[in-house]
Amino acid sequence: MRRHTGLLAVVAVVFAVALVGCGDQTTSGDPSASPPNGSWTVTSITVDGRPASLAAPASVEFLRDRLSISTGCNTMAGEFSIADDKLVATDLSQTEMGCEPKLMDQESRFATLFGAAVSVDWNGAEMTLTGSGVVVEMTKG
Repeated sequence: MRRHTGLLAVVAVVFAVALVGCGDQTTSGDPSASPPNGSWTVTSITVDGRPASLAAPASVEFLRDRLSISTGCNTMAGEFSIADDKLVATDLSQTEMGCEPKLMDQESRFATLFGAAVSVDWNGAEMTLTGSGVVVEMTKG
């Protein structure tokens, strides 16, 4: 009987972990509560208070503690954490294709933004990232 009890305990733990992993973390309004999992489409970029045009579609995807940033030219990827309304990206790697100047400018804005701690504010399907003079607004999806 003891062997079955141990097996039941293992199954119960696996089941509990699976349930926690299936929780919806996409609508938290408290950035310190959980990561904003999913894909976010960039709707606007402001640099030093001036709107910057989007040279190509851009997006940021969060998955647990990983992020991927598609700038319209290259892609950056790495780990992130959120604490005290600040997002910190670490170990960012980047592809290094040469692109037309407008796309390289757009990419530079994302590199500047994620090069330091970023203030993060999200509520449901809208998110704003602010840092180093760059403000990026995004919508979920």
